Amino acid sequence: MIYKETREEPPIDFRHAPRLAALKAERMKDFLDATKAAAALDIQGDDEAAQMEFVRLIALREEIMGEIDKIDDTLRRLEPDRTKSRGEDIETVRRFLEQARERAVEAASLSRDLEASLSMACRRLRKKAAGAGNPFRSPNKTYGMKEENEASPRFLDTRL
Repeated sequence: MIYKETREEPPIDFRHAPRLAALKAERMKDFLDATKAAAALDIQGDDEAAQMEFVRLIALREEIMGEIDKIDDTLRRLEPDRTKSRGEDIETVRRFLEQARERAVEAASLSRDLEASLSMACRRLRKKAAGAGNPFRSPNKTYGMKEENEASPRFLDTRL
């Protein structure tokens, strides 16, 4: 039997919790700011600069999400013994985590709008790309069909 080697991370002293919670709240604010900036961009047009800025902001959001995941992993490893921690530290941690949660809720709402905008832009680009193959064929016309969606002959009719 092959055993998978697992390395347990040591628990972290609760004294670091306020700093970690503050860092998480700060990174959630950065995530929310990047989301707001991306949502404010008009990517529906042909403005390549706006589209490049949108891509940059989406990449920044992904990077921040990775950092937040690492902070969450560290917070999960906090030492559960709260007898060593002060009550004010616990309240500070709760306050920062509540700020992070509120920002996450707001960012989730904006992200839904962002996804809708992005899917509309993708559909527009697909339509544009479909019509780019043959400049004499409209993107809405399919081979072998008349304008009224009636089948047209594909081969030369030799009967007279």
